Amino acid sequence: MRDVAAAKELVAQAGAQGLTVPFDTIGGRPKQIVDIVASAAREIGLKPTIAVRDPAAHFAGFPGWYGATDSVPSLPIMSIAAIYDAPGATYNGTFFDDAEYAVTWNVAVSAMTDEERAAPLHTMQKVLFDRGGYLIPAFSNTLAAHVAGATGWPTRDYSGIQIPIELNKVSLTS
Repeated sequence: MRDVAAAKELVAQAGAQGLTVPFDTIGGRPKQIVDIVASAAREIGLKPTIAVRDPAAHFAGFPGWYGATDSVPSLPIMSIAAIYDAPGATYNGTFFDDAEYAVTWNVAVSAMTDEERAAPLHTMQKVLFDRGGYLIPAFSNTLAAHVAGATGWPTRDYSGIQIPIELNKVSLTS
């Protein structure tokens, strides 16, 4: 839910009114996304600047940006969490560290069935929505395609983090 008044109050409480906040993006990515976030920042009393950089200059500052645009692959939450915000995540660029999320992650990772994992996944998503470090201003339209002659796809995910396994068994038939 968008609450501009509450956001302004948080900025005021932090003593950040009028703070210059740099937002960074890579050339070739849709600059409109960072424009949307910068517009919202202006609306709550911040002064955003936008820098469009080549990838080397952009990633030289990682982590440590106030804001940056990025794209995240369309993967299940356990895969995304392992990369971005679970305990020990590879690219925790927002330094997200939430005790409830960490406990729930451990429950979800330890679950042996989809049914056992469902409630912890729901809690993880709620925690991220309420307190997570990422702003998601847009979702891109994606299409997952398949071919009728593909066989051998695993019917269950036994990895625990929802990553396709046993792809060596997949084949195409005519």
